[in-house]
Amino acid sequence: MVENQIENEIRQFAYSLQMQGLELEQYFQFTNSNLEDFKAQVEPVAKEKVRADLVLDAISKEEGIEVSDEDVDMELERLAKEYMTEDIEKFKEDMKKEI
Repeated sequence: MVENQIENEIRQFAYSLQMQGLELEQYFQFTNSNLEDFKAQVEPVAKEKVRADLVLDAISKEEGIEVSDEDVDMELERLAKEYMTEDIEKFKEDMKKEI
């Protein structure tokens, strides 16, 4: 689970860089780092997110909380606008791959 979250963190960071006109490899060159360094850097964040997801999952099951597809679409649309994404549908599609 942690490895998957690390990969998600990398994809999200790469996407964020791409929105700014940069590639991940360029970032590594600018920061004098590499993919392994970056993985080590995001691992604590990934572990914390996995823990939080497990807790939220347990709470939602215990409380019978469900999220509809419409709720997900609305939140993704809000995020796309917040990030000033030009292609909202592509953003939503990309983010749904992460879910």
